[in-house]
Amino acid sequence: MTEQLRRIEHTIIVSKNEQEGVGKDRLVDRASVHLIKLLRFYSYSKYVHYITGERLMSQTLPKNTIDPSSYTSETIFSKELDQIFARSWQYVGHVCKVQNPGDYFVVDVAGESLIITRSSDNELNALFNVCAHRASRIASGEGRKTRFVCPNHAWCYDNKGELLRAVNADKVPGMNIKNYSLSRCAIEEVNGLLFVNLDSNADPIYSSVGDMVQEIQAALPQLADYQFAHRTEVTMRANWKVAVENFSECYHCPLVHKSFFSSRGSTEGGGVDADSYHIETNGIWQRHHGIAYGGTVDESGAEESEDFVVWWLWPNFAVQQHPGNMVNVRQWVPVSPDETYVYVDWFLPRDATEQDQKVFSEHASGVFAEDIPIIEWVQQGLKSRGYRGGPLMIDKEGSVLSEHGVAEIQELWKASMV
Repeated sequence: MTEQLRRIEHTIIVSKNEQEGVGKDRLVDRASVHLIKLLRFYSYSKYVHYITGERLMSQTLPKNTIDPSSYTSETIFSKELDQIFARSWQYVGHVCKVQNPGDYFVVDVAGESLIITRSSDNELNALFNVCAHRASRIASGEGRKTRFVCPNHAWCYDNKGELLRAVNADKVPGMNIKNYSLSRCAIEEVNGLLFVNLDSNADPIYSSVGDMVQEIQAALPQLADYQFAHRTEVTMRANWKVAVENFSECYHCPLVHKSFFSSRGSTEGGGVDADSYHIETNGIWQRHHGIAYGGTVDESGAEESEDFVVWWLWPNFAVQQHPGNMVNVRQWVPVSPDETYVYVDWFLPRDATEQDQKVFSEHASGVFAEDIPIIEWVQQGLKSRGYRGGPLMIDKEGSVLSEHGVAEIQELWKASMV
């Protein structure tokens, strides 16, 4: 299958160039590039891995980063909102926020305001927060409601978005309130994690990253029953890609996160065996894995190791299986070309103890805090006329110091921005 994909991609490029009578280095047209992009994103991730990951690992010369202006341009940022964030599966919250019929919360995704509801029939809904009459917002915050009433002209909707009542509608010729329900977008639940997609033509998340979904379900079978415990947050003065790329490499870890590979590291972000740590790229998702020290204690009093696993999903989401049966999710929310809101939400089992919750403060003052100045300094340097773009440090072994995770993210970015 990998060879077939490579031949299809090659055939599209060669045949188009021959048709137009140009050399092999000529770029193909947008339609052909779009077809190649579909092959890359919507085939099984283990086959798509060849197109980016394996090809990057087998290169003979260093691969340079994308152009520095990609991190600072207002025009590029606006294009990203439309072509990346409005066309990808975006995490919006844990199912505990809409656990019962009538529960709802409002969230912003790619510049759109959405109402996430659990309707009276126990179904999940993602509704555009805009009245079908004159475009007013109709909801804010979170809570429990069976009806949403527009504050402008009192149009009333149920929590599935159906219009129930419009003042004076019975006197308007041809007016049928059934034609004016709230617009909807796709919403899916992955083991208690809620994702939406503004693209009406998007493939289901299970068909795009089925392997990742299965791994999360196997590793965290009780995640849907966990309860929200704590949020760590910051608004970084940096582009979202700088922050995501920082998360997808550990080349900086020995210098910036000194406790990370130490057997005496902190409860959060420390005590990971460096020899076991690696980042595996799988198309639009990545797996970070290592063996963590400082886990449970056996009957003899000796510490037992536990898995440290992170699943990252393009373009801006990660979920981490943490030692001690804890889970956190992280999202990088783009605010402007040089501003990103980053939060980490912690979820614990219902029987968690106060001792378990010590991890929150250790996380906030540890790896999370250590990354902030590094990321912001990179953003400052990207604006310098003295920086022309540097090499990505990709080694053939895909070691803990290799930047192949960053390289694949940049390949995904380039394919999305065509």
